[in-house]
Amino acid sequence: MKIVHIFTEYPGNYQPYNKMLIDSQIKSGMQVIIFSTVKVKSNKKYIKFIPIVDSKLVKIYSFFRYFLNILKLKTFAHCAWVDAINCISRYKPLLKYRDNLFHFHHIQMVHGLLLQFLKCFKIKYVLSVRGSDIGVIAKINTNLKNRFLRALNESSGIHAVAIHLKTSLIDLGIDNEKITVIPRQILQIENIKHKQNKNIELLTVGRIHWIKGYPYILKALRKFIRHNHAKVHLNICGSGAQKHNENQTWNDEDYHLRYLINLYNLNDNVTLHGFLEYDELLHQFNNANIYLCGSLYEGCNNSLLNALSNALVVIAPNVGGITDYINNDKNGLLYKTGSASGLYKCMVKAIEEKWVPEYNIPPDYPDDIAIINEYRKLYSSLL
Repeated sequence: MKIVHIFTEYPGNYQPYNKMLIDSQIKSGMQVIIFSTVKVKSNKKYIKFIPIVDSKLVKIYSFFRYFLNILKLKTFAHCAWVDAINCISRYKPLLKYRDNLFHFHHIQMVHGLLLQFLKCFKIKYVLSVRGSDIGVIAKINTNLKNRFLRALNESSGIHAVAIHLKTSLIDLGIDNEKITVIPRQILQIENIKHKQNKNIELLTVGRIHWIKGYPYILKALRKFIRHNHAKVHLNICGSGAQKHNENQTWNDEDYHLRYLINLYNLNDNVTLHGFLEYDELLHQFNNANIYLCGSLYEGCNNSLLNALSNALVVIAPNVGGITDYINNDKNGLLYKTGSASGLYKCMVKAIEEKWVPEYNIPPDYPDDIAIINEYRKLYSSLL
């Protein structure tokens, strides 16, 4: 029996934890197949691609080669011939593995004809829930909420990365017994040696998006610079909504962030690094003294876990799944979500009062072996 993992992109630049998970599962002896909807360069035979099919020749071939499957889907889903043909043309590679257990890592993938496809061909699947889809979007968008509920209810099992997300799922009416909480793996770093910086180096990592709360970070930074003597410098690592390249134009989120930096006279105190490859990002963690998180919501923030692993002082909001692994005044400083003044007070405590955490990674946080065993138990219970 194989586990068929479905990602929007694998390995993705923004989700290094996906590769960590797959590598650990393979190392443990699990048989895995990976499908990515975004084509990536890889010499791994177990990584496959689900293409968007535009070619008429491919569709004609699919019609004759997979006619019975197309007819079955059309009858089951009560859809038009053209929709059934398009669906089978794209997802036909999945049919080869229909007797195995599928694991979808993005809830927004499972809807419409793909959901009908899974039901029609009796494909069992696990659905991962990891953040704002359930914690934010489902609360403010009824259409998407109903779409998510259909995908969740049709799944064989649900994986949540944080206890808070399990609670949110139960509030939506999902059966408690159907949900398994398995946290993300933490990259273990040995012999950590942080540089002695002239300034206090602050770090925040995340795409340039409203949910990351950058305005609150900048307001707190401005206040700290005005009222305190310590010299601080903030490094922001993360691209905007669009893919970065030499010819890219900024989107509204990018303009907003840069405008605030200029408005608050922080140009000399903030460096925007854009998107960084993972090795470059680890260098930023190694060079930092304090990690700031301004998010308005987080299911499980991978960058916070990296900060804990790198033994940084962590300042974060008390929202979502963050409190699963950060205990206030123990291994981090927590403030009220969306409060620039709360973040400022935490900065004063960490910098001026030289607060030091009692520990970094919580003592009861499971190691890689325990986490992989939890996945194994989840998969075995559904086979």
